[in-house]
Amino acid sequence: MENTITDFFKIIYSENDFSRGLATSFSGVISSTIYILFNDIVLTLLSLIIVYPISRLLFLSINKVYNQKKENKNIENFFNSFSIQEENLIQEFVKSGTSFLGYNYINTYQNELETLKNRGILSEAKNGYQLNIKVFDKAQEVYKDYAIPF
Repeated sequence: MENTITDFFKIIYSENDFSRGLATSFSGVISSTIYILFNDIVLTLLSLIIVYPISRLLFLSINKVYNQKKENKNIENFFNSFSIQEENLIQEFVKSGTSFLGYNYINTYQNELETLKNRGILSEAKNGYQLNIKVFDKAQEVYKDYAIPF
């Protein structure tokens, strides 16, 4: 029996799913509290069955919001690190309304093309350049004046 409990705790603590771990802990605390208060195993199991999925959804949504805010902040910090010339090139993408531009539109930005390619946010395609879609979306928010209204 001790190995089973030890294996169970190893599984719980080796999980990297944040919401599952918190939901398991939260539902365990709630069901343990109910067992201590009412001393009824059926009521305890019912509370565990009911509380776990609800808490899992709650912690999953909290974790999703947290990760999304963190990602947006990272993109914003990354976006603020661009030079003026790189910003001008990104504005060209926003002005055109697409994250892809052909060679003939951006041949004057050779240095900026190389630095953005080195950063990994610009990739070369068969007949032009593709800007990372997350950077493009953020650029549309920042350069609202340049964006094409649809």
